Amino acid sequence: MISKESFWEPVRLFLPLLLVLFCCRESCGFCAESIFPQARTSATSTRCALDDEPLQQRWFDPELGIPRALELRQPILMVVEFSSDPQPVLDLEQELLNRSTARAMGKVVKVRVKLTAQVDGGWQWPPETTPAVENDQVKRWSRIRAQRHIEKTLGKPRGATVIAVLDLFGRKRAQVVGKKISASALRKALKLASRECNLLSKKMDVEVRLVDKATLLLQRDDTAGCCRQLEEAQKLELPVEAPPEQRRIEVLGLLEKQWREAMARAKQFERKNRLGEAASAYEKILKDFPHDPWEKQ
Repeated sequence: MISKESFWEPVRLFLPLLLVLFCCRESCGFCAESIFPQARTSATSTRCALDDEPLQQRWFDPELGIPRALELRQPILMVVEFSSDPQPVLDLEQELLNRSTARAMGKVVKVRVKLTAQVDGGWQWPPETTPAVENDQVKRWSRIRAQRHIEKTLGKPRGATVIAVLDLFGRKRAQVVGKKISASALRKALKLASRECNLLSKKMDVEVRLVDKATLLLQRDDTAGCCRQLEEAQKLELPVEAPPEQRRIEVLGLLEKQWREAMARAKQFERKNRLGEAASAYEKILKDFPHDPWEKQ
């Protein structure tokens, strides 16, 4: 005859195991995520990549693409397409599928505009697009400004599709007109433009620091120190389109105003025949405003 102790012994042994299995079943989602956290991370990364992909592959209108390139400090692949000359664009689209070219396009802003023929023989720009929702954070040029910039850089429309590589300031670096695109030449132009943009970006960072320091010195009435910082910034030779260069010109304008006021006081002493005071005033100006173009005056 089986005793009570022998009958309940298997139950005591297997009951904890059954409880563990039950708990695992109820919380399997949590357990799977805890054991395989990389699955969730991978899914998140994939979503981010998919979100970014359309922006990287997108062709921008000139009024959006040109200021975007300056903001991102990236070169531009510019396409001015004519309805009568579609073949260069077809060749380009095929070339962009090449893996090596796609890598070279990794940090390049793509800008495209298509012109259509008019009855009078001219070329019609497409109507300016307006965003459905205005976004103050998105910098946007007017269509007229973009059109003038493109015509100044690439010339007036002549009916032949133009494919060009521009730097971040929209200056032409390479151009293909009316012939089949060379894949190697395109990749080389993109790489050179990207390298130049990296160098210009570093110069812009340096000029930002110099102009910031010049502004601080001007606020402290250290005009001589401000002059020296602005002259160092000028040696970087950035184009006027660069935001730090525009700031340098603004600060130089404030400094020039003080210089002109000091010169006016010195000349007033001179007109009143107070030559000693005039000489002292001119000497102080040379000390306080050591800027070569002003010193020559």
